[in-house]
Amino acid sequence: MTVELTEFRHLLEAGRRYLEGVTTLAELNGRVRATLEAGHFWGAAAPLMELARHWEHMINHAWNEMGERPAPLTEVQFREWLRQQFYFPARDG
Repeated sequence: MTVELTEFRHLLEAGRRYLEGVTTLAELNGRVRATLEAGHFWGAAAPLMELARHWEHMINHAWNEMGERPAPLTEVQFREWLRQQFYFPARDG
């Protein structure tokens, strides 16, 4: 049985909107939390959960809402990291 996690698609869409400057880290954080919760509930594949946890880590590292990070990512660093998440090199075929 295959389950489509629409939350994951919403996370990617929010990431693209963030790069376009039309959404915030707060929305990205909410989307990654929803993805992790749905993935846990539905038993998502380990690679998807790992990817979502990595996004959560990077969002928290950039947002640094509670000042827990001694050297948080700058806006520029986070945007560059996020941009790289959407890069898919062409396969030689």
